[in-house]
Amino acid sequence: WLPLDYPAVRALTKLGVPSGGQMLARALAFSVAGLLVARLGAVSMAAHTISLNLGSFFYMFPMGMGTAACILVARAVGKDDRRHAIAIGRNAVVITVGMMALVGLTLYLVRTPLIGAFSPDAEVIRTGAVLLGLVALLQLFDGFQATIIGALRGFGDSKAAFQTSLIGLWLVGLPLGAVLGFRFDWGLVGLWNGLIFGLLSSSLLLIFRWRGVANRSETRG
Repeated sequence: WLPLDYPAVRALTKLGVPSGGQMLARALAFSVAGLLVARLGAVSMAAHTISLNLGSFFYMFPMGMGTAACILVARAVGKDDRRHAIAIGRNAVVITVGMMALVGLTLYLVRTPLIGAFSPDAEVIRTGAVLLGLVALLQLFDGFQATIIGALRGFGDSKAAFQTSLIGLWLVGLPLGAVLGFRFDWGLVGLWNGLIFGLLSSSLLLIFRWRGVANRSETRG
């Protein structure tokens, strides 16, 4: 009784639900990290919030690149030109890594003035400057993920993003961050190191997934 193309609905659901799950897993992971940081006091919370906001701002660039990669890869796949699709994905990743390396270097070099623009408190500036140095490193892995996830979605693979986010952030990042932050008394630095290792784990898993897709596509021509 509804004029729906049910095969299309199933295809949309197959692609859309894991994509939404990946975004939810990421957002919840950073929200939980914020709750853990709140236990460390007002200074740590202020430094964490400022650093996270700065990192989120620059994350828009790889998100855009990932969207572009998804569209262009999907177009190439639709034309049955999988070699070109792989080339597009690789180019997008190289551009993103270069761009985020530059962003990370910039954040590291001007980390103290940047934090100072948000807060005049000397303790917040000192803590935030240390933390922003870690955010500079995190940008590289986070940006890489955003782009390669987009390229994989262009191939119709949206499960990889959800699966690797669960493993990287929830099974590696948050537990490791909690252990380093509270068990070993590394505090805020420990929590963020955990997140960095979580994103690194996700990135490595995504590389293996991409290589599998690339190898199958090159075999098919």
